[in-house]
Amino acid sequence: MREELLKSIRKHEGYSYTTYTDHLGFETIGIGFRTKYLTLTEDECMSILGRTVDELVEKVRNKYEWFDDMEEKAQIVLVELAYQIGLKGVSKFRLMLKALSECDYEEASKQLLDSRLAKVQTPNRAKALAQNLSSI
Repeated sequence: MREELLKSIRKHEGYSYTTYTDHLGFETIGIGFRTKYLTLTEDECMSILGRTVDELVEKVRNKYEWFDDMEEKAQIVLVELAYQIGLKGVSKFRLMLKALSECDYEEASKQLLDSRLAKVQTPNRAKALAQNLSSI
């Protein structure tokens, strides 16, 4: 019975990998899941995070041809920044990116600290990431 029920619901609800507003005006995702009532376990969140990070690493690698030349700690910092502020946001860190492309991690750290991100938006996170760079 369960399998037939799942097939029937999937058939009638459809599937969307992005959120949408259903015919009753509710924010919905997946197979008719109202986001207001959707809960995720930590394991589900970690699974989603893992998939998201894997995809993001490839996007960063494709955007910055020097990515694989960097130390792993620097790669982690760059991908985490892309996760936090998006690739478009990261592209605004021109001087930091230049330093990273030259594997000048001390300068990259200084440039990260000299940003609105570090001074206003998320100073603790930015300082921790900058510390990771300067420790290489």
